[in-house]
Amino acid sequence: MRLSGICPTAVTFVFILKACGIVRFLDVGECIDIEIRKQGLLKKDVVLGTALVDMYSKCGALEKARKVFEQLPVKSVVSWSALIEGYAQLGEANVALNMYERMKAENFVPNLVTFTVLLTACSYAGLVKEGQMVLNVMDTVYFLPPTVEHIACMVDIFGRARHFEKAIYLIENVSSSDRFPLWLALLGACYKWVNLELGRWAFEQSLQLDKNCASAFVSMKNIYAAVGMLTEANENCGLKR
Repeated sequence: MRLSGICPTAVTFVFILKACGIVRFLDVGECIDIEIRKQGLLKKDVVLGTALVDMYSKCGALEKARKVFEQLPVKSVVSWSALIEGYAQLGEANVALNMYERMKAENFVPNLVTFTVLLTACSYAGLVKEGQMVLNVMDTVYFLPPTVEHIACMVDIFGRARHFEKAIYLIENVSSSDRFPLWLALLGACYKWVNLELGRWAFEQSLQLDKNCASAFVSMKNIYAAVGMLTEANENCGLKR
């Protein structure tokens, strides 16, 4: 593009930063940051500033992400969520939750993405009560009905804490056609705790919805292998074509 004599715009930089975040190219992202500042675009474009925060967050450069965030002339729920996500990905659940509280204190209303990020943070950190609180608040305070993605996060939280009955209760209160990712989340917990009996049941339930999902077969094979049932792993966990 440059060789063709075409100068990049703020929109160009937004997409380049998005690409950098996806593939974790921090060095390239930092070069784009320098170019943005040279052109004085950071103070003019809120979307671009948010993209920069998101890139640094996804690359794990939280100090830089927060510095850019604090410099934004105008913040939005998207920029808040991008920064919170960065802390969640690095396992800094308490910081993520504190940022969420600060976000509310500054009168920003969280959206579905914000709650997904918070639940993910709680899952990584094993914060069961906090996860339940987040799920309850989004529904009763902000009137945002949890999506399947949010329920899957909560199933994962319960599963990691060995609260299998609570996880199953959540799954059974979701429409049967939407349960597949929830069964996968439960399978992951069964592997973590080497729960063969529950794992078999969750595996069977998942096959009723998708007979050829590789993730389900891999999870069940791992559970069999974890209990030393290698023959069953090889015989029962091949994809049915």
